[in-house]
Amino acid sequence: MFILFSLFIIMFLMVPPAAAAELLTLPDVLRIALTDHPLIAAWEARVRAGEGNLLAARAYPNPEIGGGFGRITRFGGGNEGSLELSQPLEVLSKRKHRRQAAEMDLKSLSYEREALKLDLIFQVKQAFYALLWAEKNLQVAQDNERSARSLLSSAQVRVEVGEAPEFERIKAQVEVARAANEVRKAVTQVSLAKAALNTLMGRPSLSPLEVVGELESVPRELPLDSLLQRALEGHPLLQQHRYLVQKQQRLLDLAKSSRYPDPKISGFYEREPDREVAGIGLSLPLPIWYRQRGEILSAAAEVARAEAELAQLKNETGRSVTEAHRRYLIARDLITVFTDQLLKQAEESRRIAETSYREGASGILDLIEAQRTARQTFLDYQQALYELKVAEAALERATGEVSL
Repeated sequence: MFILFSLFIIMFLMVPPAAAAELLTLPDVLRIALTDHPLIAAWEARVRAGEGNLLAARAYPNPEIGGGFGRITRFGGGNEGSLELSQPLEVLSKRKHRRQAAEMDLKSLSYEREALKLDLIFQVKQAFYALLWAEKNLQVAQDNERSARSLLSSAQVRVEVGEAPEFERIKAQVEVARAANEVRKAVTQVSLAKAALNTLMGRPSLSPLEVVGELESVPRELPLDSLLQRALEGHPLLQQHRYLVQKQQRLLDLAKSSRYPDPKISGFYEREPDREVAGIGLSLPLPIWYRQRGEILSAAAEVARAEAELAQLKNETGRSVTEAHRRYLIARDLITVFTDQLLKQAEESRRIAETSYREGASGILDLIEAQRTARQTFLDYQQALYELKVAEAALERATGEVSL
């Protein structure tokens, strides 16, 4: 028995302790998400596919070789054979337009990747700030539970010495139960926020995760005119659609060039029992019945559609920037109201209520109400800080200028 106990102790000591989760800042979280999120690999694959299409567009048509061999079974017998080598000669303008279209497509894919990264960065920031807010909410709930239990102890003493009715102890007990329930809800909210952020980082939802950061920030002056100008000039989605318009224009040029047929040059050799023939030939399709009119009309329509989509996207970008800027200003002004008025008023009300309760000038209901108001005001302030951060991230996404 002693030996088994000793072995158990040794095995227990050999087991390494569970590693604590690394504290991650917002830049750390963004770096992991932009590296490990599954969509990143999909975007990179699309870009590589575009590179492959460009290689194909640059290629020249391959030559063709053919021939035959036979034996003459009558008229004296013998062998005969033929060999032919041909090379299509593509009109040079066709290859140029096809290559340019592939180049525009590859550039549009690169900007599409940047636009999708904008969305991912916004989602990560929103989830990161949501986790900070949930953790702050949990901290407030835990502080409130400790305060409620302290108030219950005080109420029990006052009831026992006859300074307060039994109702105060019952009310304090109810407040403790309410506070404990708020803690449980806050713990669940933190777990859900961690799962959401882990998913955006490309990790299992239950992976250990600890973040460090603050919701507080210094509000900035962001002129709408300059934001609109920068967005319309450099937003990745607009850049992508500009290249898509150029791609469709090159495809239209390619369709027009296709009206001219590609010649084919060939060399041949024929051998028969009584003669050998070698020569060169040239073939040229005659575009008499059809001159690519359908392809040209279709390509022209695609150009018009791409140009209309670009114009619509410009309008939507301007609207998105304006709305995001308005939400940012509203959140910023709300923060000013909290810091200049509401927080101070709620804290002063709570302090007066606590003093009045200790001196016996007021009952427990007044104290609980003042504490609850102060706590809710602080939580509303944290909510406003969160909304300001999210509004700032949304404004960055709308303008296409993201700070990591």
